[in-house]
Amino acid sequence: MNKIKKLFKKWDIGLLAGIGLTVLGVILMILPGSSLTTVCLILGIGTAIKGFTKLFSYIKAKRTSAERNSELISAILILLAAFVLIAHPEKLLSVIPVLIGIGVLVYGISGIFKRGGLFSKATAIITIIVGAGIIGSPFAFAEAVTSILGVALIIVGVIVIINARNTLTLQIEPPTDDGYTEVEFTDVE
Repeated sequence: MNKIKKLFKKWDIGLLAGIGLTVLGVILMILPGSSLTTVCLILGIGTAIKGFTKLFSYIKAKRTSAERNSELISAILILLAAFVLIAHPEKLLSVIPVLIGIGVLVYGISGIFKRGGLFSKATAIITIIVGAGIIGSPFAFAEAVTSILGVALIIVGVIVIINARNTLTLQIEPPTDDGYTEVEFTDVE
């Protein structure tokens, strides 16, 4: 136990979080496809826990029948979502990018019919091409977004690591007799 306390004295939680974010970013960047499946499974497990919590709340509730019924319907829908996330993550991962692609495509088509100059029309055409590309290759889109997220997590992780070394600790003293609270900032070493 003393070794754990010494570890936390030497390493800030912020530093560990930064390292964790950086490692997660590298994993997402290197293995975007399998990372997405893992994320779906983790979300599925969390969703299942929420669904079972709602179901338990339904069983234990002493409310009116309308409130109980809404709790049961909510629990069933959440558990169905969890089932899809856990049992068929690859199907879900192919549907979401297609829906995004359809949205981008519709946005681009509507941009053509809006008033605007040459730049607006060119942007609308590019948007249509991007939307069609997303629909045509949803897994490549999902993997590209995951890789971009990985790069973002690496950047955030490095920033958190840097900030962990430069963080100020906020020390708040109890209120004095005049009702004011004194706040003092000290460097973390």
